Amino acid sequence: MEIKDLTGFGEPLAKLIDVISRGVGKVSAPYLLRKQTGAKVDEVEKLAAVIQRVSGETGLSIAYRDGAVEVVAPERVPGYVSAIPAGQTEAMRESFQSQVRQENVEAITSIAAGQLIGEEAVSSANVEQDWINRFFRYAEDVSSEEMQKVWAKLLAGEVLRPGSFSLRTMEFIKGLSISEARMIDNVSSLVMTGGDRWFIPAVDVKEFGGSFSFERRFSLTELGLLYPTELTLALFPIDEKPVDIYQGDHLLHIEPPRPRREVAIPSYKLTALGAEVVRLLDVKAHHALLQMVGSQLASHGCKVTMGKIISKSADETLYSVLRVIS
Repeated sequence: MEIKDLTGFGEPLAKLIDVISRGVGKVSAPYLLRKQTGAKVDEVEKLAAVIQRVSGETGLSIAYRDGAVEVVAPERVPGYVSAIPAGQTEAMRESFQSQVRQENVEAITSIAAGQLIGEEAVSSANVEQDWINRFFRYAEDVSSEEMQKVWAKLLAGEVLRPGSFSLRTMEFIKGLSISEARMIDNVSSLVMTGGDRWFIPAVDVKEFGGSFSFERRFSLTELGLLYPTELTLALFPIDEKPVDIYQGDHLLHIEPPRPRREVAIPSYKLTALGAEVVRLLDVKAHHALLQMVGSQLASHGCKVTMGKIISKSADETLYSVLRVIS
């Protein structure tokens, strides 16, 4: 299957279908629709069918009431056990596990489809087959809805720009616990990026609820996401070209002091792995942090404007001015 054969779809979705077909074979509707509108209705209908089928096969009285499944043996005889013929137990277990894996993959791909709706810019490069093979092998075992969203973003990002997420990042996400993911998500609200550098400004943790405490810095370092020592981000070391620092859908537009001189921002730098992992999260603008960093830069003579991004491309960023920081 080639993208040019997939008429009737937007290019990003067409490319996603191509990637799914290279990972699992034939693509059916649930790969794109399972997590879209009407999913709750579908869930209830499937549950009703399962209850009816299991009741007929086992002789058990099964009902779904108030979000719970009730199972009652015939005539409520204590100790009733439904007999399963020898040799069928393993087959039933394998069938059940296969169904769970299928549903996990369908959930992730349908979330990715939703993320790609509205996207226009997509690379013509192909996603590597080794990447696809490993992704779908790992995605089968992801049942947590929180982690399914992360894996969906991994897939959508790689579809748009192959090479965005390395196999190393995929291995890292595979071994990530939900508690670790939540900790990283919490700290991500402090992450900024300028040029090719992703960093967390060295801040007073008391001002930010302890979200970047020493313990969390240590945890991020142990996970390989953060360099262990405080570094400095040097602005205007050579020329006077304005610099943009981004966070979520906001930015700081920074013009150099007059006369030009180098300005340093004390910070903790993310590793390459850390930068890729943070890009999988929904980083939101932290207004207090933007204001603090902007004020520090303004104290060094920089002209700093905080703005909300309207559109962003490789060549230009358009934004609406929120305030000039002095």
